[in-house]
Amino acid sequence: MSKFHLSKAPITEAVLEIRVISDSEQNIDLLAESFKLEDYPIKESQVQIELKGEVSTEGKEPQSLSESARNIIGWQFRHKTNKQTLRVSTTSFGFSRLAPYENWDSFSGEARELWCRFSSIVKPSKITRLALRYINKIDIPGDRLELTDYFKTYPQISDEASGDLTGYFMRLISQQRDLEAKCVIHMGSLPSPNSETHSTLLDIDLFRTLEADLDEDLIWEILTKFRDRKNELFVACLTEKTLEMFK
Repeated sequence: MSKFHLSKAPITEAVLEIRVISDSEQNIDLLAESFKLEDYPIKESQVQIELKGEVSTEGKEPQSLSESARNIIGWQFRHKTNKQTLRVSTTSFGFSRLAPYENWDSFSGEARELWCRFSSIVKPSKITRLALRYINKIDIPGDRLELTDYFKTYPQISDEASGDLTGYFMRLISQQRDLEAKCVIHMGSLPSPNSETHSTLLDIDLFRTLEADLDEDLIWEILTKFRDRKNELFVACLTEKTLEMFK
């Protein structure tokens, strides 16, 4: 399955995340200064806002909330093309790519290069979470959508429930025991570009929580296995008729 490739894959966004523990104290502002990259010139802070207020226990209207603290907890850097985003904090590294998604080698190669810079600055000692998520938008032509024609995984209603299905949403959580991971699949209807198209979300999120010593090879070995499993699950959700649209 590692050689699986669709020339017209319906990926709208791919997201990779690594969470860590570091034994060294890190300055969040120094982290921002260390990521001054020519290809990622657009910097935005990620802010945590603390609110305070009084809550009534006597059925009275609650008092208005007010801001008590505002802290920068991370930074986001956007690529000059606006297609790629880097997110960093003292405990996490994230990388995402918007369509068009080229291939795993290109995506993971860029992520790994940025991760190496992050690792040299934060100096993590342990890995606590690895995650890989692919968000797909599948456009089905036609004025009427028969889910069984295009999907092998779908929400099913009984024959006794009358009426045409005009919207749906489904969430599935499964153990991937061989990977010591979990997978969350979201599937649902999306706004369509026109009346002759039905758009469907297929969101596949694989993640593993752990507390392992930092091992560069282990990180990318697990993430590559997640990518292969994502491909297997993607194919398992769709009929051959649908897959043909993306070849």
